[in-house]
Order: sequence, then structure tokens, then C-alpha cells
Amino acid sequence: MKKYYLLVLLLAFSLITPIAHSVNIIDIYYNGTVIFYLDNVSKVTLIGTNIENLRVIGSNYIQNNSELILENPNIPTEIAYNAKLGNEIIINESFNALINVTLPSNSNIYYLKPLPINFVVNPRGITVTFNSSSVAVFYGSIQTPYTQIGQNENFYIVLASLIVSTSITVFLIYLLLKERRKELFTKVEPVLENPDSLDERDEEILKSIKEGLNTIAKISQATGIPRATVYRRLKRLEKLGYVKEMRTKGKVIYIINDNKKE
Repeated sequence: MKKYYLLVLLLAFSLITPIAHSVNIIDIYYNGTVIFYLDNVSKVTLIGTNIENLRVIGSNYIQNNSELILENPNIPTEIAYNAKLGNEIIINESFNALINVTLPSNSNIYYLKPLPINFVVNPRGITVTFNSSSVAVFYGSIQTPYTQIGQNENFYIVLASLIVSTSITVFLIYLLLKERRKELFTKVEPVLENPDSLDERDEEILKSIKEGLNTIAKISQATGIPRATVYRRLKRLEKLGYVKEMRTKGKVIYIINDNKKE
């Protein structure tokens, strides 16, 4: 369940935060492959331990333990190597980058910092994307009752992850839209200085009722005022004696109160 709570958080931010463009890109894969795509960067801190098969294309460089000093930072440079990453991936660079961390599809994510800007589940694994200079990702593997997992089992694990992710995405979209509607209602509903007086919106609602638009839905559609606001306004107008609420054929309608005393 902890994994799914974290997935909800990841998907929420993936829904409401656009992927920022970054010149520098770092791709990190759980099998130990690390690739940097850099521009205007002079120093790189290598990620992981036991660095092997280091390849640098572009700038000349000097290696000092886990650091690379790029002598030609103005030249776009690609750095690739293999390393031991383990289940705790920690990145600390002196430059901002779009950092893609790809984990196994059966990963259980325990800790992320900072919050990611995107999250993708596909047959190749789980890719978490950050736009930062410092990142920490701690994860483990989901235990299964099988001693060996074949292709079919892997397929079902990925399929289940996709189904869960899709369901959570739909739910988050619903919550997001609901929250934004609530914010919209709060922003557009003005505070009346004199609660007994009528403003422009009240006049529009009364005009719509006089024209035969006697339900909340019809009034909202004609005036462009949100239904929740129309409902509150009608209740206030009813209290002030301008309109009356009636029920006909199981439907609530509103009519002008002709007995209203000015």
C-alpha cells in the first residue's frame, strides 16, 4: 500500500506540473548504465561506484577520483559509463539538469527528493523524472511467492502497474478538477457590501427567470454563472422575497414573487 500512496503523489505532480526544458540531461538505468548529455558544464560528479567503460565524446577532460573536469565546457559533451548503483541512487551536481531515473517494473519506491516532475510506467520499467541538481531515490523490489519470474509473470506485473496507474490518474484528475472548480467559485463570487441589495448577477438571474428559464441548470447555462453560485443566489433572493421555490413533476423550479414589496 505504501507504494501506491507514493504512486498517487507522483501522478498528482505529473498531472499538474509540466516537464521543464533543460539543456543538460542525465539518464540513469537500474542496470548501472549512466549517460550525461551536457552543454556549458565544466565539472561533473560521477554517479555510483566502481566506474567502468568510461567514454567521453566532445570536451577534453581530467578525471579526479569521482569528478570529471571538462576543459572545453562550451562544446556539447556526452559522458557514458557503467557503475554500481545499488538501491540508493544519490545525485549531487553543480548544474541543473533533466534527470531520468529508470527503475525495475517491480520496484517499491521508499523515498524521493525532490518531488518529480513526471512519472512513467512502461514494459521497460518505471521512469521518474526530476528537474534539479540534487536527487535522491531509494527503492527496493516487491517480493513475490515465486522463486523465479518468467516472461508471463513479468507481463502481468507490468500490466497490473499500468492498470493501477491509470486508475489513480483518473481519480486524481477528478480531484484536481473538483479542487479547481472550488477555487474558481471562491474567486468569482464577490462579497456583497449590503446583503439586502441586488448586484449585476442577481439582476441577470431574475431576468432569466422572467424569460422562463426557471431551473438552476437553465439559469446557469444562460448567464454563465456556475451552478453552485446560482443556487446560493437563488436562496438569498428567495429569503429576500424576490423569488419563490416550487416543485412541479418532481422538479424544483423558481418563479418571480409578484407579491414582493419594494
